[in-house]
Amino acid sequence: MRRVASVLPPVARRAPARLRAGSFAVVPVAAAIDPGVAGALRVLVMIASHTDRATRSTFVSTARLARELGLSRRTVQDHVAMLLARGHIAEIPEPRRRRRSRTLVVLYGAAPPHA
Repeated sequence: MRRVASVLPPVARRAPARLRAGSFAVVPVAAAIDPGVAGALRVLVMIASHTDRATRSTFVSTARLARELGLSRRTVQDHVAMLLARGHIAEIPEPRRRRRSRTLVVLYGAAPPHA
């Protein structure tokens, strides 16, 4: 029997074990079929994988997402901004937290029409 780590691509091997060992993330179909999301889909999947099932929100840093995906922080920030603009995720305002931190929610309803 082959070991799972040996068949994973290098980027997947860098991800924490909890994300490699049979875990999954639920993403909205609207995001999966949106042609403008192609590059950001991996970021959306990782945001969804960090989502708290009880609150349906996530508080994960762009640095952590970048590290787990093998991308630069700037690329992750650009993808998050695009996902926010296209209505696939939303930001929950939390005035007590530092300005650079944010809580995100994956939106599972119908996404707005895209231009």
